[in-house]
Amino acid sequence: MENDEFDHWSKVVRQTDADVVIAAEIDQRWKASLDGLKSIYPHQIVYPQDNWYGMAMLSRLPFRESEIRFRVQDDVPSIDTMIELPSGEAIRVIGVHPRPPEPIRDNDATARDAELVLWGKELAEDHRPIVIGGDLNDVAWSPSTRLFLRLSQLLDPRRGRGFYNTFHADHLWMRFPLDHVFHSPHFTIRGLKRLEHVGSDHFPILIDLQLQPVLKDEQEPLEEKAKDEKEAELKLQRAAESDEIEAVTTPLSSHAEILHSGGQLG
Repeated sequence: MENDEFDHWSKVVRQTDADVVIAAEIDQRWKASLDGLKSIYPHQIVYPQDNWYGMAMLSRLPFRESEIRFRVQDDVPSIDTMIELPSGEAIRVIGVHPRPPEPIRDNDATARDAELVLWGKELAEDHRPIVIGGDLNDVAWSPSTRLFLRLSQLLDPRRGRGFYNTFHADHLWMRFPLDHVFHSPHFTIRGLKRLEHVGSDHFPILIDLQLQPVLKDEQEPLEEKAKDEKEAELKLQRAAESDEIEAVTTPLSSHAEILHSGGQLG
């Protein structure tokens, strides 16, 4: 949200030529940049906010259905879509940005951990092709992220490939992998890279996935642990007892701007 390099960011997006773009911390100032990409990405869900939790999803592929969801707090949205591929098949693509621990504001990790648990448990029950990505405000090796992967049975494409540290982009030291893309075993990986500095304190991440369900039984998610369900319930209970958190899930808000030229929005 504090990045003013609108033209640079847009240039990198154009050069990258991705099918789907998830952008975090979108506010009203960024709308012009998103509008400038309509010729490439005619399908857009834009939910600007001035609290560092606005979000947008841009796609050259049509949305069959879409929903803005507030899993834990009513000012922290996620974007949940079904996107139609040129083959006619559909995949579920989700953009997330849970609230991080903020000691200076007396916020702990309760909200973030609860959101990851809710997504993990829900996605475990969905056997369609799934991609979920965003700034999780958590490193790849943390207990919370690994619990999410065990609950959801999704795959981390970095396993065996490297850390892909994305934060802090302005520092040459103490960088961490806070931005993630996880996917179901329906996909194989054609490429994964960290992109150039775009003015943000986070580097962008680009992943190239190929839908190949025939190979899904050959990919191994993290092995579940006996204590996972109990740990997950404890995190949800902690969130339920917090005065700062109100668990909600709402349909698409009228404040979101939807640019859509096909299919149906739910």
